[in-house]
Amino acid sequence: MDPNSPWGAAFYYVNPSLRSMLWLYEMPTWLLAGLVVGLTLLLSLAGLYFTHRRLHGSEAADLIDNGTVGWFFSG
Repeated sequence: MDPNSPWGAAFYYVNPSLRSMLWLYEMPTWLLAGLVVGLTLLLSLAGLYFTHRRLHGSEAADLIDNGTVGWFFSG
């Protein structure tokens, strides 16, 4: 077995419960980093979108002003 071959990791014993994760190790690092950053960005933007809609749909937005937010972060 050639340890320098790109598929060398697939020939070693792997716990059967972890075999579905082998594709992570065979992916180029730059692609994995792009996927992690992209999925994190999508998740955070989706959270902001739904939070913004929910907050502005209620009357809570009328009760909060910059003084309230400033007091919250200064304490």
